[in-house]
Amino acid sequence: MDGWEVARILRQRFAQEGILLIALTGWSREEDYRRCQEAGFDYFLLKPVDPSALEAYLAGDRLTRP
Repeated sequence: MDGWEVARILRQRFAQEGILLIALTGWSREEDYRRCQEAGFDYFLLKPVDPSALEAYLAGDRLTRP
């Protein structure tokens, strides 16, 4: 099972819970971004991730998708 499948399952099982899913990836192709969106990720961050940026997403400080 890959991260995209995990995201799909989490979205299906916890649709009413309002969970936050952040993809942390080393891949930056347009196809990768599209697949993350289709899988249900809220955000798509490239590695290496700036810890303060990740903290901001987790705290809800960034309300729009990049």
